[in-house]
This record gives sequence, C-alpha cells and structure tokens, in this order.
Amino acid sequence: MLSRLLNKKKAKSGWLYAFKCYGDCVIQGQKHSIFKVGYSRRSHPSNRLMEFMGPAKPVELLHMHLTDDPKKAEKQILTGLRQNPNIHQIKDIGREYFACPSMQYFDECVSDLFARYIKTDLVGVSQPRRSARIAAYRRKRK
Repeated sequence: MLSRLLNKKKAKSGWLYAFKCYGDCVIQGQKHSIFKVGYSRRSHPSNRLMEFMGPAKPVELLHMHLTDDPKKAEKQILTGLRQNPNIHQIKDIGREYFACPSMQYFDECVSDLFARYIKTDLVGVSQPRRSARIAAYRRKRK
C-alpha cells in the first residue's frame, strides 16, 4: 500500500526549471536577455533541455527543483513573473518566455518565487552526476 502511494506521488512529481536562452531582444531601446520557466516530468530535466533549439536554446541553467506538483508551481511562478513590472512576457515566443535587462534581477525574482511556491516531500531523489549526463548525451549524439 505504501509503495503504491509513493509511486503515485512520484508519477505526479516533476522538475521545475528556469534558464537563460541563447537569444536576446530589444524592448524600448534597451537590450534584454530572454529567460524560460518550465517543467518536465521526465526522470531528469536535462533530457528536456537538450531538445531546445535556436534562440530558445539554454545558455545557462538558473534553477532546477523537484516538486510534488510542477504544473501548479509553474502556473504560480508564471503569474508572479507577469505581475512584475520590470520583467516582460514575450508572448510571440510562448507564455513561458520572459525578457529582463538584468540576469541577476531575474534570478533573484525567480529564486523568491521558487522558494514561495515549490513544495516537495519526496525522499531519496537522486540526480546523475554532471559528468555522467554529459557522457550519456555524447553517446546519444554519435
């Protein structure tokens, strides 16, 4: 019974992430970096992040957290970012993309929102070492 409950909870859980994109944009004559906030239910979000191409390609991963309900947490964080007057949503690309003139400012805002809305009581979640993920990625590309 307990294992069924844990499996059900793990099936609903997922990763919430935020990263800086490759592309930039200009808003009111000022250069802004583009950021994306999203979620993935895959075993590790790096598998999802490697799929992004073009200007949406990740340059720098800012946050990556496991949560019990990533869809709900993502919705709350996106709402919080939309309410910030210094962060602009880029609807042309998608609802999860935002522009901000300062990466440090965006990072601080997202850190605050992640701390406020991400809830987890999952235990024993392991992440592969970075070198193992890179080696797996290189094997796939060959």
